[in-house]
Amino acid sequence: MCDDFNQSRSTSKYPADSGHLKKTQLPPHVLLDCIQTQIWFLTDEVHYGFVNKAHSRFIGLEKSRIEGRSLYNFFSPEEAETCIKSNRVVFENQSFVISEEWMKDRTGQNRLLKICKTPVHDPETGKTCVVCSAEDITEQRQLDEMRGEFLSTAAHELRSPLTSIMGFAELVMARPDLSGEKRNRYNAHILAQSKILESIIANYLNVSQIESGRDLPFNPGPVCIKTLITEVVQQFTDQKTDREFVCSIGNAPELQLDRVKMIQVMYNLLSNAVKYSKQGSRVMVHGQCQKSGQYHITVSDNGCGMTKQEQEHVFNKYFRGTRARHQCKGLGLGMAVVKYMVDLHQGQTWLESEPGKGTTVHVLLPCGNSSSCFLSSA
Repeated sequence: MCDDFNQSRSTSKYPADSGHLKKTQLPPHVLLDCIQTQIWFLTDEVHYGFVNKAHSRFIGLEKSRIEGRSLYNFFSPEEAETCIKSNRVVFENQSFVISEEWMKDRTGQNRLLKICKTPVHDPETGKTCVVCSAEDITEQRQLDEMRGEFLSTAAHELRSPLTSIMGFAELVMARPDLSGEKRNRYNAHILAQSKILESIIANYLNVSQIESGRDLPFNPGPVCIKTLITEVVQQFTDQKTDREFVCSIGNAPELQLDRVKMIQVMYNLLSNAVKYSKQGSRVMVHGQCQKSGQYHITVSDNGCGMTKQEQEHVFNKYFRGTRARHQCKGLGLGMAVVKYMVDLHQGQTWLESEPGKGTTVHVLLPCGNSSSCFLSSA
């Protein structure tokens, strides 16, 4: 095997002599400038030696304007002192350290860097420097926090209806003497809470399937949209949400819809309207055929509303506005699912909102036959 290896070296088109290798080697600083990881070394606890291009881009200055200067020249006293504290540990203990440090980048944004600090001793000079390599983990930390918040919220969202179901089920079983009226009322409550639980699980499963890259099954068929909307509104009325539902649903021809998915769309819209509005307030549901051959649905509330900036992210998975987070629990999946399912129907979704005044969500669905849709609205 060794003979084969030696033969391959001798027949290689690249000579193996050290002179050729020296000619083809790149200077270390060129290699370090080509990588995206931030690299620098410190001559003492405070002062820069070499920095690579990735770190100079982070600071926003040319390398020559950084090398040899103090950390205090580029970072706030608090940031510099945090960095110096871990540098001191490396110099004093001559040991490898991993630290997480917040630093402002060239745009002034706070970024979390995971920095590996390694002591390197130069036998010729007898001096020690610290070599640092940094990875920006800001987004990773944000995702971890979102994941933790999501799991906590998901547990709460699932526990609430489940606790209610268990409580009423135990009551029905423990009281065989309950009147038929009370038994029916308790069973209706169990059914209503079960539907809430089903909706939460459906949203989560739908998003999981979308994120995995699999298409959701789409089974369109003739559906009376007026009947569908009325049925979903009735579900919320039966749940005793302490909201007044005002409906104005115009006639329409049967639309080609996936019934299960459109029920989920309407359930999510009404659930949000109830969730983010005050007790005793109105939730308005309107449906009407348009001359353009589309069926226009709106769901309006006079709840907490959203800022313009929040509206830009409302269809993103896991997003919840500031007021929404303070007002009630939620997974931030409902509107993402609404948009995806309306898109499956080749429809459109948008909203209008104002902080403190409420939100109106619009859904536009194709009728298929514009003339029949217009006649139905006449």
